[in-house]
Amino acid sequence: RVGVCSAGGLLGSLSRAFGRANESKTLLFTTQYGLPAWDLLQYVLLTRKVNRLAEAIPVGRPWDAEGAKDLDSKSVAKWLEEDGAPNNSTAQGLMASVVQSVFCADPSHVSMLLFLTAVKEEGGVQVLLEEAQTQRVVQGNGTLSQRLASSLTKRGVEIRLGVEVLGLTHSAEEGAMLTTREGANISKVSARRVVLAMPPPAIASLSLKPKLSGALGAQMAAQRMGKVIKVVVEFAECWWRGAHCAMADPDILEASLAFDVSPPTNCEGGGRPRHILAIFFFGAKAEQWSAGKSEAERREEAVRCARLLFGKKGEPAPPCEVLASVEGDWPAVPGIRGGYQSFPSLGSIVATQSYSGSTPTSCLHFASTENATAWRGYMDGAIQSGERAAAEVVSFWRK
Repeated sequence: RVGVCSAGGLLGSLSRAFGRANESKTLLFTTQYGLPAWDLLQYVLLTRKVNRLAEAIPVGRPWDAEGAKDLDSKSVAKWLEEDGAPNNSTAQGLMASVVQSVFCADPSHVSMLLFLTAVKEEGGVQVLLEEAQTQRVVQGNGTLSQRLASSLTKRGVEIRLGVEVLGLTHSAEEGAMLTTREGANISKVSARRVVLAMPPPAIASLSLKPKLSGALGAQMAAQRMGKVIKVVVEFAECWWRGAHCAMADPDILEASLAFDVSPPTNCEGGGRPRHILAIFFFGAKAEQWSAGKSEAERREEAVRCARLLFGKKGEPAPPCEVLASVEGDWPAVPGIRGGYQSFPSLGSIVATQSYSGSTPTSCLHFASTENATAWRGYMDGAIQSGERAAAEVVSFWRK
């Protein structure tokens, strides 16, 4: 299901053509394939246009694409308005939702070159929409970390949580000395190699001696953190039955994306079915709801938006009892400071000729999801980066 502003479709186009732009936008929620034929056609054509442009992006070297400088300096929002679908805000809004869900940032901050690069890497706009949420861990993603930690602990590896790295000195010959803080205690830790599984903006905020330089330093400095809040709500009933996902034009709702994340009915020992939605705030709205609202207020707004997203004909779905909720307020989490990935600022991909720096430097290795070559921002990208960094360290020790 998708939420759109109906006045931006055929009526809006005709009104503007005759100089009678209609400023009032009727909120319309419908299934994508229930859109008015003209709006659906415009969105399909826009998707094909994006996919076609993405095909021309050189893998691993987007700055070498024809017109790369112009694409990198132009935001997705501006491209949609001027080139993508200038006479159809419905198509613009749907594509803006795709961009927001991928980069957890407003389309006005994401370069068109970056978006095309992501589309090229994953194989098309529809892949970004559909395949990104097709697989889940039944027991919860957190159990993977717990099981890995348990396995390492049994083999004598010490895992220290809640320890903040303030900075480090490093060299290829002598290794690194890290300054850490645990509560009120400041201590030093020496290491031959250091793996930084941190978002680039968090790395840029560390006190590094020497500082990162060259293309890698410029690329790190140009990264901006995406912003997202994820509110997971369990309901007494599945009032959205028959729908798996709903999204809205980012301009019309505070929380503009919702997924059914209910566990399979046969995965919990034959217990009662559970009905769970994951509801997302993105970009500037995530920042506002993180800083200025309580957890209870965020849950209330998330439920309100979900009822609109899954309602019918612009009317919210009937109220339903909320059994429990949990949230990921990423902008408020130290060490993350925003969302599930960072992204390069407008114009910086071409300026630095880099957007995913992962080459080891000195004794440092980079293993955040942003350093992957595919599925950045997702667990797949994080795992790929971790495996690569581990292989680099192993290779060093074998020399």
